[in-house]
Amino acid sequence: MTKTLRLLAVAAGAAVAVLHAPPATATPALTWRDCDSGVQCAELSVPADHANPRGSRFDLALARYPAKDPATRLGSIVVNPGGPGAYLHLLPQLGGQFAELTQWFDVVLFDPRGMGRSAGITCPTGAPIPLEWAFPDEAAYRAQVARSREFGAGCAEAAGPLAGKLDSRQVAHDLDAIRAALGESKLRYLGNSYGTVFGQAYLSLFPHRSGRFFLDSVYDHTNRSQRDWVSSRAEVAERNLHRFGDWCARTPDCALHGRDLVKVWTDLVARAERQPIPAPGAKFGGPGTAARIVSSTHSDFERDWPRLAQAIAEADAGDASKLVGVPEIPVETDVNRQINCADFPYATDYREVSRIVAGIRATVAPLLGWRHAWVNVLKCAGLPEVSGFAPQPIPPAHRPPALLADGIHDSVTTVDYGRRVTAQLPGSRHIAVVGGHANYLYAGNHCLRGHVHRYLTTGALPPAGLTCPANT
Repeated sequence: MTKTLRLLAVAAGAAVAVLHAPPATATPALTWRDCDSGVQCAELSVPADHANPRGSRFDLALARYPAKDPATRLGSIVVNPGGPGAYLHLLPQLGGQFAELTQWFDVVLFDPRGMGRSAGITCPTGAPIPLEWAFPDEAAYRAQVARSREFGAGCAEAAGPLAGKLDSRQVAHDLDAIRAALGESKLRYLGNSYGTVFGQAYLSLFPHRSGRFFLDSVYDHTNRSQRDWVSSRAEVAERNLHRFGDWCARTPDCALHGRDLVKVWTDLVARAERQPIPAPGAKFGGPGTAARIVSSTHSDFERDWPRLAQAIAEADAGDASKLVGVPEIPVETDVNRQINCADFPYATDYREVSRIVAGIRATVAPLLGWRHAWVNVLKCAGLPEVSGFAPQPIPPAHRPPALLADGIHDSVTTVDYGRRVTAQLPGSRHIAVVGGHANYLYAGNHCLRGHVHRYLTTGALPPAGLTCPANT
């Protein structure tokens, strides 16, 4: 049995154990107080380990934007904006995103366990982030693993009773404690990005207490195949590189207009493999190696295309400073890694990951998308192993239909991810959106918001196969 399969088996057993854990004591009602410009705050005591409810406890920090009109209030909705990360320190800035929801709901947020105001863990050293995260060779990889091992050991010691208890299974139990404290018989939930993993955990563990769930930009936590999980991301990233090239071909203001942008970039990488390209003005120093160029070319977001085209043109002319200045792939740091790696304990062996990379490069993503195979490896290799809550199908159960959505150009949470999860929730609907990441919460897609609000307030679902256009 491989290491990955062993972890999956342990996690499955752990999930069953938690489902049959001794019942916790009655959840107290929350005491809300004004804390910032109409926002209210409260704390809720929860176990560090929900399988041991009589053990150590900590305070989970909550905040709510109250419903505007008690006469039209339909109850509470718990929102997690993703990350995973702390958001309560951003309460004044977030209010606008929830203004529509407060027509009907108290909007409740929380800092996940170990983050921010919820017993936030301060690791002795910051998470190591290499500039060349698409590893060029085994020596560079092993050096990164050694740095991560030191970082992970320090974080585990700083976590105290939360060590090994930072995963979506435990967060799902925290969500259920929040539900009970709010006085709701069922949890109404909006999860964005990594918040969709928390949502999937809750739907798996508490189907009988699940209400209306909207999951946007869905991380697929049901796929045990690392190759399939990565290939979905890689294929979208590869398409985005070609979309970038097509944009340049039809846009006179593109710095490489009149040239084949994708070919220029590909030749640049090949050139850098032979001899790194000087980058005297790079923020973190060092030349433009092929691995660093691949690590820094993030072409998902159309708003970045003019700047990226200019950086590639300058690198082609001999100065890669702007292209390799900062690695642009989003990388979680510190406590985020502990949760992510407990939830997704995919293989981190260099040779095994290299085989996955070779297979992807030979099929769906020969130029750029293959780098996604290293993303979780970058975060997880070297960290202490925990049983966590490894990927597993959502078990059949009676629960209300959910609504899910993904952007068709999002290479982090792909449309394939959302459709796969939707298929495991009978009666549920998936909306594809012409856009990228977080189309409800941050992009504010009008079409999507209309369907989401209709569903959350009435239970009405959109027709199957719906695609929402981009905002015009």
